[in-house]
Amino acid sequence: MKKQLLLSIFLTSLFTATATAQATLVSKLDFNGSLNDAQGNAISTAYNNAAFTFVNGAMVWTADTVNSGGGLLLRLPDAVFTENDYSIAIDFQYAEVTGYRKIIDFGGLGSDQGLYVNSSLRLYSSGSYGSTMWSAATNYTVLVTRSGADDTTRAYLVQANQLVQESKAADVAGNFVATLSGNDRALHFFHDDTITTAEHATAGSVSQIRIWNGTATLQDVLSGIPQAPAATPFALFPNPSADVVNVQLPVISSSTADVFDALGNRVYSTALQQQQNFKLNTAGWAKGVYFLRVDGIYSRFVKN
Repeated sequence: MKKQLLLSIFLTSLFTATATAQATLVSKLDFNGSLNDAQGNAISTAYNNAAFTFVNGAMVWTADTVNSGGGLLLRLPDAVFTENDYSIAIDFQYAEVTGYRKIIDFGGLGSDQGLYVNSSLRLYSSGSYGSTMWSAATNYTVLVTRSGADDTTRAYLVQANQLVQESKAADVAGNFVATLSGNDRALHFFHDDTITTAEHATAGSVSQIRIWNGTATLQDVLSGIPQAPAATPFALFPNPSADVVNVQLPVISSSTADVFDALGNRVYSTALQQQQNFKLNTAGWAKGVYFLRVDGIYSRFVKN
């Protein structure tokens, strides 16, 4: 189904401590203010000029209810990418996780096949549901591997510094092989081929995407996961919230509290006057991802 495969030795599972054949990193997107590939191989663009912004080392986008945007299109030269034998690691989160919400589309948005979250991870349609129940507005690191040796695709979550297999699918039909478009292999991230759960693209953010030829190991994945930011000096709850967000600061403050939407527009501002706790009334706001800034520190919340 493809050009010459890399010579590789595969073990039966990524759970073993012994590494599989060496994986070669061919693409690395860090989203530090751009969509550039650190490896210089991939061309990535916001899908159909979707509205997005960069915040604290992440690409953030809003939900899209029509087939016009949201998410990311990544193209890798066919001569560089071993599409039968690859690994893809994604560090991201979704504002909503119920109902089918596509994470990776391999078929040029021409079929339902792909990687989804529907409360748990699933390689649709031949893979089973994962056992880990997801939470909205929570960061997850996902690893998808396809082995050309047995034409099998697997989806893992990184949990407690372990790879936990969530879904497995036999793939003789090549449903999880990236579509050839000209001289490139095309992968769509975070956008569905048809509207599901009232959205083509679910609001969310991504801090890193990495692609290897061959089977990436746990060490490969952990070595590049972005470091978690320092704990913010204030708490937001409930999060997500429909009407009111409670804000709790560690100390009394007289600074300014500003709220920005996912596009970086300031939507609310208030001067704090010797306050440690206050409320944000979000009842009239549009659903989506927002950022509260106090004293130059940002904290993220979701409006349902």
